[in-house]
Amino acid sequence: MARPLEAVPSPTPFALAPAEALTNVNMTAGDAATLHAALVATEQYAEGSNVTIELSASTYDLSGPNWPFDFGRTRANVKIRPAAGGFSAVTLDARGMRPMFHLSLATNRLSLRDLSLRNGSAVAAPAHGAAVLLSAGSLHADSCAFEDFFAAGDGGALALLGGASA
Repeated sequence: MARPLEAVPSPTPFALAPAEALTNVNMTAGDAATLHAALVATEQYAEGSNVTIELSASTYDLSGPNWPFDFGRTRANVKIRPAAGGFSAVTLDARGMRPMFHLSLATNRLSLRDLSLRNGSAVAAPAHGAAVLLSAGSLHADSCAFEDFFAAGDGGALALLGGASA
């Protein structure tokens, strides 16, 4: 008699940590889907934790329905950078379809390093900041290029509202 198939849970792409433990974590991503998964995984880490997401050299298509990524549940400090250095080896491209990131909590800390960001569009509400909308929190962009952004409201590439800082 044949044995019934057993459901096997799919593996979690990133290890889970206790929510309140301060942690230093490194993650890697090779496409927009794994970048999004890594960003979602940052939500589990406590305020004061440091999460670095290293991106393989590629163009990441951020025009899909998972974007813009809202850091509304993220308390950790997040850094996004190329895995093996090299300015412009990593490009985040929204293909003129949507914004990329939204920092919405005072505790949000996003650092972008050695990245090329291009073709973001913010025409639907809130229509500000087609690369990064900072309604709270802080952004640090080091050696990044911002190219071809459009926002119907404030800020083409970046918009700072309220108590946000960049």
